[in-house]
Amino acid sequence: MTKKQKIIDALTVESSYTKGGTMITCPNQFRRCMFRCWLDGSYKGQAHYQRNCQRIVEAGDHWGRLRSFVVEQFGEYIAHEFECSRSTAVDAIKAAFPAEYENPIEVRGVTVFTELQHLTEELMDDARDLVAEVA
Repeated sequence: MTKKQKIIDALTVESSYTKGGTMITCPNQFRRCMFRCWLDGSYKGQAHYQRNCQRIVEAGDHWGRLRSFVVEQFGEYIAHEFECSRSTAVDAIKAAFPAEYENPIEVRGVTVFTELQHLTEELMDDARDLVAEVA
């Protein structure tokens, strides 16, 4: 099995906390929980945590900046976990969430058209929660 397929499998596994839950719908899905640990410095230490908080605060209400930060960090987290390049990680993430919604949905005031957009919105909310917890 390729690293890309291992990543896809890990990202799409059903949550053990919520029957039928996915990484998008269940904040307790394993990889999503571990991404929060990545953000809170559990992987790379206090300096990483402080830098992450600073970038989230600096992004403020600027949706594009926060989105860029989350996409970058999620790619780095997956690359770290699966010992692969960031580009392999990003390709796998995109492949894991290919579906387009038949009818766009609203997620916290943002219209999302694809699973990947929906996941990104959820991860952005997780990042905001990190800063809210320390405020």
